[in-house]
Parts: sequence; structure tokens; C-alpha cells
Amino acid sequence: KKIYKDGVSNCAGVQPRRNSNYEMVKVSTLFDVTKGTLASESSIDGDYPFITAGEEWKTHIEYALDTEAIVYAVSAAGSLGRSHYVKGKFIASNLCFVLQNKHDPKYPIDLEFYNCYFASIKKQIVSDLADGTSKLTISLDMFKDYYIDYIPYEEQQAFIQTKLKNFLELQKQYRKAQEQ
Repeated sequence: KKIYKDGVSNCAGVQPRRNSNYEMVKVSTLFDVTKGTLASESSIDGDYPFITAGEEWKTHIEYALDTEAIVYAVSAAGSLGRSHYVKGKFIASNLCFVLQNKHDPKYPIDLEFYNCYFASIKKQIVSDLADGTSKLTISLDMFKDYYIDYIPYEEQQAFIQTKLKNFLELQKQYRKAQEQ
């Protein structure tokens, strides 16, 4: 754990409570968190997405999971904290964690929403959890114990239906304009 954070002694690594109107829960309350399995250099042209810490996905001839998940980069310096939403067959790099829905009836979640949520608090998570001397990494135990907002499911759905769909449409139009 860090001894200093923002120049102030923080020997216990205590995470201050953020000002939030929502219930704060541990990441492990909402997600089953496991480590990816394949080394990033193991990219082989294939049919299945190979999700690494990089922005662009690679491919591979095998898949390890067939599910909906968030792949979260935890051991790649320049990409630390990057998250990817994936649905279907894929394999994840060992530089990442794979977050799957716990399906807790008390805390229903939409993984597309939480992918956006993690992207929005990326700097905060990296600042709070990244540790190491030559290469910053985020440990599995610290990540699972990290507190995040639980946004009510109806608000998650409203965000997906309005803001995210509009953003993705604009992004698609932008890429099309770039190609032309």
C-alpha cells in the first residue's frame, strides 16, 4: 500500500469516501474478477477477439470465455486503467482483469454502463491503486476491495439508451467521415 498519497502520509492506504449520492460498494460486490490468461505477445491471426491492454483488439485462434464482460488493464503502464466491453467468445491478456456480472438480485448491473463508468473514473482508480517502483500495476485484491458507486439499474439503462447510443452513433459517423 502507498505510504504517501498527494504528499500526505497514508500508511494504511485508506481510500477517502467520495462525495456521492449513491451507495458505495466494493468492486467484488458487483463483479466476479479474474485475471486474463494469455501473454500479450501471443497474438495469432484467428477468429476470436484477443483483448489486451491496448486500444485496438487483436485476434487469436482460441477463446477462453464465452460471456459478457469488462476487460480492465492492470499491468500495462501506458494503458493502466483502460477498460473494454466485450460480449461473446474472447480471450483476455494476462495484463488484464476480466470482470463478469455476479447477478446479485440486490445489485443488478449493465456491463456496458459500468464499462463507461470505469472509463470515467480511470484516473481516480489509477491514482488510488497503482503501485510499483519501475512498473505500476494494480493488484487483484486491492481492485476487488475498491469502492465504487452502485448506480440504480434504471439510471444505468437510461444512460445506455440515451447518451451511450448517441455517442456510438456520432463515433460511427466520425469514422465514416474520416475514411471518406
